[in-house]
Amino acid sequence: MNRLDTRHAAEVMLHEADGGKVERLDLNNIQSGWLEHVVGHWDWTSFDYRVAKPEPKTIWINEYSGTNLCAHTTREAAVFNCAPITVQRQAVEYKEVTDE
Repeated sequence: MNRLDTRHAAEVMLHEADGGKVERLDLNNIQSGWLEHVVGHWDWTSFDYRVAKPEPKTIWINEYSGTNLCAHTTREAAVFNCAPITVQRQAVEYKEVTDE
């Protein structure tokens, strides 16, 4: 393990120690892709590790006349809380775009 590898390992392990999620890649079966890491078990010879990518957030917006918007965390909440007389678009889904 060189200095760069050691720095990467330290960053990933500290991220997990601080409560963050970590993913692992089986170097003998790369086709399996990145999977959730079992906390506290490290095998840097057989696996690569990375800080888990955050799940993109999704919100639902009710759009009203003018520039009035009302955001909700679920589609059901957007539909339930909609004012049908003045709504122009109901429960429009917006998904966050994250860096790959």
